[in-house]
Amino acid sequence: MFKMNEQLDAAKAASLVKQQAINLHGNLANFSFKLLKVEQNDKKDVWKVDCEFLASSADAAPNHYIYKVNVSTGAVEDIQKLG
Repeated sequence: MFKMNEQLDAAKAASLVKQQAINLHGNLANFSFKLLKVEQNDKKDVWKVDCEFLASSADAAPNHYIYKVNVSTGAVEDIQKLG
């Protein structure tokens, strides 16, 4: 599937997105965070992270997001909320 460096980059991308979700939405996002898919984007060092989590206790179902994150800079380049 992924080569070793790609595995590390994919793991870093997922970790950056989870941390971003926790920073924005608190511990509920931490406990409800579910990683659905991580894939390399066309741009160098940018990964697409597909995930879902509860953003507030009022949410009946998890919110579904696709983040684009640059693993070299740690910057979130785009967030798309689905559904």
